[in-house]
Parts: sequence; C-alpha cells; structure tokens
Amino acid sequence: DVRYLNPEIRDTSGILWALFSLDGRLGIRAYFLGALLPLVAFVITILVFFRVTGDGNVDSADATGFEILLSFIVVGLLPLSLWAYVALTVKRLHDFNLSGFFVFAAAVGAIAFIGFVALCLLNGTDGPNRFGPAKNTRRTGY
Repeated sequence: DVRYLNPEIRDTSGILWALFSLDGRLGIRAYFLGALLPLVAFVITILVFFRVTGDGNVDSADATGFEILLSFIVVGLLPLSLWAYVALTVKRLHDFNLSGFFVFAAAVGAIAFIGFVALCLLNGTDGPNRFGPAKNTRRTGY
C-alpha cells in the first residue's frame, strides 16, 4: 500500500472526514456528491416538520405522536446536516487555495446558489497548495 511508503498520502476516504472535518481539500465530484446528503436531509427536515406541524404549530390536531416525535428527531439532525455542508464547502474552497472564511459569503441568499454552482463546475488548484497535497486529501505539513 502506497500510503505506508509516503507519509504525505493519508487515507481520507472516510465519510466522517468528508462530512465533519474542516481540514483538507475536495474535488468537484466529491463535493457535489457529499453536498447532496445534507441538502436532502435539509429538504426532508422542512417537509416533515411542516407536514407534522401544518402552520408551524407543533400542537396540530391531526399529527400523530409518531409524526411529532419524528419531526423533533429530524429537526434535531438539522444542525448536523448544516455542519456537514459547511465542512464540505470549506474543503472545496481550500481546493481553490481560499480560506474557509469565504463560507460565510456563500451563506447569503443568491450568492449561496451561485457559489454552489461555481464550486460544482470550476476546477480548483492543480497540484499541492497550502491546504493539502492534492484533491480529496487532508493537509500534511503545508
């Protein structure tokens, strides 16, 4: 295995690294596929919450106990999906040799959509940069 011959190469194939770490870089395909998971979780959260609560009132008379419990579980998972999206976007920005602080600009209205499309279409830095040796890797000594 090449990873053991070169300490600069690390196994970053783990989903926990991809979804929750702010360290390293992501290429286009990994970012797009990874961003689908938090996006789908967010949409499901909104749909379930408003299905159960109707007008936003949890005391909706037609909601069953299971539906109310499900809405609280799904809403509780919302911060995790938001963090995963932030972590993915930070790593994608790193691929452009940009600071992760630009993720705050990507959270503003239409800029968020335009930024997402740009991050999914534009190639990042070729070769090593200050955030890692290559796409889909963690930073090691940079």
